Amino acid sequence: MGSTEVYAHFINGTDEKYDLEDSTYLISTNMDRESLSKMINELLNLEAPVSFDIIVDNQRLRETIAERMEMLKIESESTIQLVYVLSVTEPSEKRCDDLDSWISGLSYDNDLDLVAVCSYGGCVCLYGSKSMDKVYSFSSQRIKSSVHLCSNEHMGYVSELVCGHMNGLVEVYNINTNLDYSFNNLVATNEGYSDTVTSVVTDHSGKVIISGGYDNLITVYENVDLSSVKPNGSKSKKRSLSEVILSQIASFDKHKKPVTKLKFSSSKRFSLASSSMDGSLCSWDLNKKEAVSSHETGKALTCFDFSPNGSCVCTGSVDGSLTVWDLRSNEEGVTINGDSGSGLNLLKKASSRPFDRLVSDVSWNQSVNLVSAVGLDGSVILVDVRSPKFPLQKTLCEHKGDLDRVTCTVWTSQNAVVYTTAAGLVNKLFYKEI
Repeated sequence: MGSTEVYAHFINGTDEKYDLEDSTYLISTNMDRESLSKMINELLNLEAPVSFDIIVDNQRLRETIAERMEMLKIESESTIQLVYVLSVTEPSEKRCDDLDSWISGLSYDNDLDLVAVCSYGGCVCLYGSKSMDKVYSFSSQRIKSSVHLCSNEHMGYVSELVCGHMNGLVEVYNINTNLDYSFNNLVATNEGYSDTVTSVVTDHSGKVIISGGYDNLITVYENVDLSSVKPNGSKSKKRSLSEVILSQIASFDKHKKPVTKLKFSSSKRFSLASSSMDGSLCSWDLNKKEAVSSHETGKALTCFDFSPNGSCVCTGSVDGSLTVWDLRSNEEGVTINGDSGSGLNLLKKASSRPFDRLVSDVSWNQSVNLVSAVGLDGSVILVDVRSPKFPLQKTLCEHKGDLDRVTCTVWTSQNAVVYTTAAGLVNKLFYKEI
């Protein structure tokens, strides 16, 4: 197809502040992504240049309009649809570790500046979040299925690591990563053995530990006071808590299928939330020991994460789909706990199916409207939640020449994402433009 002109209908796939006053223009078919991005900048009269990517027929434009029209057999008399989204170049990638075992859990604590992973092989490793250099590791014969790392005032400003296991065991460790005197001290466990623990978390105060898993239950335990704990072999007279059994406070049985994820909203306006293979997303009042709300999403849920302000949630499903839900029932948003009694009022904003297999994990960037999502098809995608149908970037993880299954992901800074795999890889992606 030679040089000519064609009518193009521009569709904003990003923030509404980039809406064009008019949406249909006569453009040259010699234009490519760069020239179209420049055109959009001029039409918007932007003070600072913004790089846009152009989507044609669900594929990013990497040739001229004429070449794409020829590929799609589109006649020049037709009006073509051009979706423009914010552009992000391919990230740089760093191989941080290879544990040679399915990595089942990943946790990041901003205050500690540490990342923790656990594996089915029984290994637990901690890394400095900026360099991703390994600072400490230990292992046992128990198959670990989930991990949570935290530190707060209630625990005496020491590091607490909670591990869930495939036999239902929950273990609490006191961790010191000081290179001169590092240790891990098992201080408490639960006493019930049931089924795989898929998720463990602590509340914002650090006073309770919550676990959920394949037994369909959510169990709440009173946390131990780590400020009184000294490592085994210490000369201190403070007793070791290695024999302490976690005291169970409550147990919730509303879910009819395995619990897949537990999460507190970072805004602290929300109580505990949980997702399940039964397709429900529930919120819980830990003080009243009862469910506040339960919403059927219509799909078996594997993971979710809240936006930084708690106004939205992104869910991942078994069928490979991502869905963004609005939680706000009014301008002030929803309060899950409190006198109002309102719960998670879900309103679907957008949905897409970017994965060929189930979504393993999602993590919402704490600074911008971006989500890192990973799947068992080997993909790590970067999604603008305002237009999840068109991933900004897609990275395929390979191991020994084959696609690996990606298991977990978490943002460690505005620009950096850590992800893990079934083969035992710990990798870091750095997105320059974010």
